[in-house]
Amino acid sequence: MISASSPPGRSAVQARLSPIPWMLAITLAGFALRVHDLGAKSFWYDELLEIRVASLPVSEWDAALLLHSARPLDYLITRALLGVTRSEWLLRFPALVWGTLTIAVVYRVGRRLLGPDTGIIGAFLYAV
Repeated sequence: MISASSPPGRSAVQARLSPIPWMLAITLAGFALRVHDLGAKSFWYDELLEIRVASLPVSEWDAALLLHSARPLDYLITRALLGVTRSEWLLRFPALVWGTLTIAVVYRVGRRLLGPDTGIIGAFLYAV
């Protein structure tokens, strides 16, 4: 049933529900899940390799980057953070930020390809 105030092609329920509160809640939940115990465990092997390469002089990165999976921006960010701290929590924080921002990207792609409901479901699945 379509109400008189609903845009054409949308039901009254769809017209009332905005994806903004849903995406805000999903993004905050995804952030909370990622930040929980962020620095509780020791570095993993790949993280140690990234720190090792980021600690090298930039002129030696060419050979090292061929052997590792992280991208140059990751090493630049890690290098900058190493100048400030050796905290596991803070060195892992950029990955947390990128992972949280990806929740919104998943929503946008899902919404564009298959509609807003699919975008929200995809964002939720990626968040958890």
